[in-house]
Amino acid sequence: MNYLLFIFLNIFLIIIFSAIAKRIKLVDVPNHRKLHSSNIPLIGGICIFLSILLSTILFEILKLEFHINLIYFSG
Repeated sequence: MNYLLFIFLNIFLIIIFSAIAKRIKLVDVPNHRKLHSSNIPLIGGICIFLSILLSTILFEILKLEFHINLIYFSG
């Protein structure tokens, strides 16, 4: 479950941050040394870091909530 959360969160963050990166011009502009022909947003590492951080936090919250419910309903 944690992996699915990470994947969907990463896709969501890439979509959001790509638009923000283009708006604030945080892009890699092609020149004679580059292979790409259009501006590429420079946000991949930020999105991966944030999705790992957020999915870990969410997973720990859900795990804690599960343990609290288990203790509450078991006895």
